[in-house]
Amino acid sequence: MDRLAQIEAFIRVSEEGSFSAAARSLKTTQPSVSKAVADLEKKLGTRLLNRTTRTLSLTEAGIAYYRQMKRIVLLLDEANAEVQDGSEGLRGRIRVNAPGLLASNLALPALLAFQKQFSEVTFDLIMEDRRIDPVGEAADVTVRIGALADSTLRARRAGAASIGLYAAPEYLARRLEIASQAGDTAGLGLLRYSGQKEGPLLTAVLQDTAGYSYSLEWSRTVTVSNGLLAREAALQGAGVAIIPRFLAAEDVKTGRLAELLADTQLPALEISLLHPFTRDPPHRVKRFMDFAVELWRTSGVIDA
Repeated sequence: MDRLAQIEAFIRVSEEGSFSAAARSLKTTQPSVSKAVADLEKKLGTRLLNRTTRTLSLTEAGIAYYRQMKRIVLLLDEANAEVQDGSEGLRGRIRVNAPGLLASNLALPALLAFQKQFSEVTFDLIMEDRRIDPVGEAADVTVRIGALADSTLRARRAGAASIGLYAAPEYLARRLEIASQAGDTAGLGLLRYSGQKEGPLLTAVLQDTAGYSYSLEWSRTVTVSNGLLAREAALQGAGVAIIPRFLAAEDVKTGRLAELLADTQLPALEISLLHPFTRDPPHRVKRFMDFAVELWRTSGVIDA
């Protein structure tokens, strides 16, 4: 097996977490993958993987080698894709990474619509709420919400998602009933996100269209890690969720959620597309990014 094939085997084992999974991915046998990695380690004169009967992990040298080789393989894939795209139309695989909030509501509809037009393009959609290293995770496109940290990655602004305050009507009625019995303003619990600094409330007292007054306070009982959980907690009457409007739109239509301060302009959340390519991304990736942004904007999911 040549050096490039050995490197490919090592990268796939590192990403899949086992020799058997890597073999299935490469459509070969487990012994051949194991031998390829062992031969590569012998050539390099160092161990890249820690092997036990139950676990497989990268050594320090393995982590460094993986990062370097992954960049090289990405460049090779980029060059191959440019040739293929230029001569045979759009084809090949696009690996998309997105947090749960964006994976189901933005990324999945976009890639399914794109694939209807370009059937030779295949997708891997990975839902991951943690901030990943797109190079290390081999992501061609990473969809992110909110401010971007400094990065060597290239980013494209897709638009902005407006946000709102939402609660279940039953929750609001219950809080009003408790307040009326005590002769006080109804207190509403604003659901906090994990790691969020408490900060100031959006407003001290608000009033709905029926003339009822509410006061907002940070919930002391429920903390959530993402917008999907915030929506679900609000639906189950746990408090008021601060979530993108596209996430609550259907629930508002069906009456499962009510929007508070609907006429108040709250700070919008930026939606960005990141890619790890050193130059312009492969044509199929660029076309998909253009397609996704256009779809999201024309459908009203995000604002330009």
